[in-house]
Amino acid sequence: MLERNNMKNFLLYCTILMMLSKGAFAQNQPSPEAPILQGIKIAFITKQLSLSTEEAQKFWPLYNDFSDKAKNLRKGQEIDELAFEAKMLEERKKLKLELTKVLGSEDRANKALGVDREFNKVLKKELDNRRALRQKMENNTEKQQQKMENRIDKQQNKIEKHNGPKN
Repeated sequence: MLERNNMKNFLLYCTILMMLSKGAFAQNQPSPEAPILQGIKIAFITKQLSLSTEEAQKFWPLYNDFSDKAKNLRKGQEIDELAFEAKMLEERKKLKLELTKVLGSEDRANKALGVDREFNKVLKKELDNRRALRQKMENNTEKQQQKMENRIDKQQNKIEKHNGPKN
């Protein structure tokens, strides 16, 4: 039984790696962080949806195809906002039907449709936390620098009192 679970995990990771490589080559100018972030997103979605290996193999091509369509629709969004929203809704409806077949229930398909937003919330929260931590560290560094400058000033004042003022 353990060996079967290991095999499933191995296949799942292979699927994730294949999706990562597709994402890395499909972008025009990938940033160094893009494959890492994509991998985190894949792991997050896989965990949130509790995808089996078989489900993942069917889910990710549908998800990636929808993502590509959504990207293309966003490029033409400037023209007509309502037309964009109508097309996105139509694509989401199609995706939901396909996901219901793959995931076996409408509840899981609905969850899959919202998992992107959930990932973006988690990502935003993490970035905000890191930004706040970085700011706190910078503030501490500035305080430490100020303390050091104050100590140096005090030492110089002591030296001047002892030796007399510099001319």
